[in-house]
Amino acid sequence: MKVRLDVKQLQIGHYIYLPLKWDQHPFLLNSFKVKNKEQLNIIKQLGLSSITIDALKSDVHELPDAQCDSDSRVDIPSENPPTTVETLALDEMWQKKQQSCNQFAAIEDRIHRSKEAFTNTLNDVEEIFAIDDPSKKPSISKSLAIVNFIYKNIDTESGSAIHLMNDSVGYSRLHYHSLNAVS
Repeated sequence: MKVRLDVKQLQIGHYIYLPLKWDQHPFLLNSFKVKNKEQLNIIKQLGLSSITIDALKSDVHELPDAQCDSDSRVDIPSENPPTTVETLALDEMWQKKQQSCNQFAAIEDRIHRSKEAFTNTLNDVEEIFAIDDPSKKPSISKSLAIVNFIYKNIDTESGSAIHLMNDSVGYSRLHYHSLNAVS
């Protein structure tokens, strides 16, 4: 059950949905459970007046304000600057997020390179099957070169190369199947 709360009412244990774009906050996800004071303080410093929580996914039990312990409720006036610990935590979160972005960019680059190599190899297999004249038999060395290339590519780029085996768009099924059977 989603409920809209004033940011000042936010507590550790609330499962929140940030109404910001992914690059406008230091968290890896836009929805998560608040785990500690640092996260709570950072959320409160994002300049939001209210936030959506999921009461069913939250571990906060509503207590009267007088009974709330000081560890689970943190009210920080927005005009107070963040402490050194909070600033360090915020910087660390931004660094982790940047590292994650760099890792995903590297994966996308490997997939792109593997896709190009796969396409080129598929074209070579297509050429071998296109030979109609029996006297122009495909060379064994060319076939072995294709197999060796596939082996080296899968050995070094296993995740991205195997990912491509499901993508047969625009290719004859016979050629595509032949290349996958070799792989």
